[in-house]
Amino acid sequence: MCLPDGATSSAGLLFPIGPMNPHRHLDLARRLGHPIRQGIPAVAVLASEGRLIKATEGGELSSATSMGDRKVLEVFETLGPGG
Repeated sequence: MCLPDGATSSAGLLFPIGPMNPHRHLDLARRLGHPIRQGIPAVAVLASEGRLIKATEGGELSSATSMGDRKVLEVFETLGPGG
């Protein structure tokens, strides 16, 4: 799926960084503790003022295409409240 920069969803703003655009948004990734250093895709959850709340840090989603829906959902659940 190809998303435009700053695309919105019910979850918030999306800024894609991937193999087809590896240098886009790297400044943002660095500000967020560089969650992509262990693989892409990565997810960072921010407060409305831009403060980092949680992020994937160990490549948890680096094999998302072969993980299956349930495993991907489990990663997202760890990023939510109480995760």
